[in-house]
Amino acid sequence: MKITDILNTVILFGAIQGFIMSTLLFFSKYNRTASRCLGLLVFFIALASINLYGNYVNWFNLSIIQFIVQLVPMILILPIGPLLYFYIRCLDQSELRDDPVYKYHFYPVFIELIPSLLVASYLLGTIFGWIERDPRAWVNFIEEFNVYVDVIRWLSLTLYTYLAYKHLSAHKKYGNFQKVNFKWLINLVYIFAAFEALWLIYLIPYLIPSYRNELLELVGWYPIYIPLAVLIYWMGIKGYMHSQYQKRDRDRIFDIKKTLSETDLKSLIIAIKIRMEVDCAYLNPDLNLSSLAKLVNYPPKTVSALINQHFGKNFNDFVNDYRINEFKKRSAGTDCEHLTIAGIALECGFSSQATFQRVFKLSTGYAPSKFREIQIRR
Repeated sequence: MKITDILNTVILFGAIQGFIMSTLLFFSKYNRTASRCLGLLVFFIALASINLYGNYVNWFNLSIIQFIVQLVPMILILPIGPLLYFYIRCLDQSELRDDPVYKYHFYPVFIELIPSLLVASYLLGTIFGWIERDPRAWVNFIEEFNVYVDVIRWLSLTLYTYLAYKHLSAHKKYGNFQKVNFKWLINLVYIFAAFEALWLIYLIPYLIPSYRNELLELVGWYPIYIPLAVLIYWMGIKGYMHSQYQKRDRDRIFDIKKTLSETDLKSLIIAIKIRMEVDCAYLNPDLNLSSLAKLVNYPPKTVSALINQHFGKNFNDFVNDYRINEFKKRSAGTDCEHLTIAGIALECGFSSQATFQRVFKLSTGYAPSKFREIQIRR
């Protein structure tokens, strides 16, 4: 058996594994948006892998299959970066609907559809006699286009990997990431970064016409797709396992709720509301789960479980929502016109300007300065 046969088999099994895992992830019942982002991410890598395998083992020699492959794009890399970024955001309980412009992140995918549109245009043009039957110029253009669109693909994946890392770094302390979950996500980002470095090393000589053919004859696409096959195995299995871990942790929280009687549950809800809405405990920048638990006379684990289930938020989001509403109320009043945005935020309980800016924009869609400007105009 040739070494290329072994490498092709690795790519094939990686693609099959990817299709299986992407299906399991896409139809996962827990944290569906995050699971679907990861499922689609794995699917697009598997699709590109099966396309390479098919070319290497001559699957596409039949005219009808070549026709289908040319019209249906099988290499879609531009969605992978946004999917990675939004997968991580969704695990932090930031659903895609919280970002009103999230769809725009996927618009560059249309760049990868251009070759298929050109093929469709050529076929229609020759059928109706608008274009001469000479595909050489079209084929040459598409081949060159596919070469240089790899630069856009690499830049896109690198940009979104950086945004994912930045989000993890900013939300490590304040987000909803558990320690195990955070370790998996940061490792995922690091592995994508390592892959991008490897891809860049391959991409530089590939973009130089005098080296391109020599590079493809010497190593083919194996330096890129073998790591992708390994990534599919690791990412699909680990991602699915973590979705199951989250389901298990969620079920544990529901068990805590069952330990409270209906009377105790109502009593705790009222106590929390009184401390937050009457006593304004959120104005204390040092307020944490333990201190709130002491104020309502219940264990921190019980308070955390109730906030998650009854209010549908984690503790930080729950408290920050009160602080944001307080900021809105004070910004609309005339007695705070002399105060800076940072000053009002501090009075509302925020201890960090960076945290306030991030949380406020995520909640309202506006930067605090823009929101205050709108309030003043009114």
